[in-house]
Amino acid sequence: MADAAGAPTELTARDTPPREGPTYGELRDVVAAFHPPDLPALEQGESPWPTVTLGELVDAGALTVLESPPTLMATDAGSDMLTAKDIRLGRAASKICDPQTPGAVTAQQGDVVVAVGGPTVARVCTAELLVAPGVMVLRGNPNVIDAVFLSGVVRAAGEMAAGKPIDLFAVNFPRLPLAGQRDAGAAIARLMDIENAWRTQRLAVERLVADGLAGLATGMLRAPSGAGDLGE
Repeated sequence: MADAAGAPTELTARDTPPREGPTYGELRDVVAAFHPPDLPALEQGESPWPTVTLGELVDAGALTVLESPPTLMATDAGSDMLTAKDIRLGRAASKICDPQTPGAVTAQQGDVVVAVGGPTVARVCTAELLVAPGVMVLRGNPNVIDAVFLSGVVRAAGEMAAGKPIDLFAVNFPRLPLAGQRDAGAAIARLMDIENAWRTQRLAVERLVADGLAGLATGMLRAPSGAGDLGE
């Protein structure tokens, strides 16, 4: 093979970067052993629930909406800060910020954090975290609002908006008693578990394919003898 200057280029094992992470065989075992979580059993409803907007819940004191100022910037030292991209990718906080920054908002365990300004995605916060600009924090009265159900309602509104930004205050929240919210929240949690499992599986498959192609192209992985024979 020749490069753009005409000099011969030889692809050898010495040219491949050192491996980090699981081997091809380990990835293959992960992909082959995948079993998705059980699907929730859902029944067809006769009619939509009556609703109230999130803005009306805020006015009633049942919900508080918080947001860090756009001037909040990542720093080299401080506390973990959750970004909108972290929420959309379902990953841990990727930035650090000084919690003493004026206006900085810290999400608490049980708050719903929402990525806004694009595809709207929500999830329930499981630990105290600073939130970056572009993330809104919904803090509901736990005696009135189930956080998991709220996250599912916001996520559904984002899905119906087809990737466009939404007005959170205009999102309709079903008028359900807390017990009914918790029942629906349990099903929402199951659906999110399925999505997270598939996301993890997709990443493993992508890495498996990339490593398999690279290994076969360089000779660092070898196909079994006779694998290319037709009819085998």
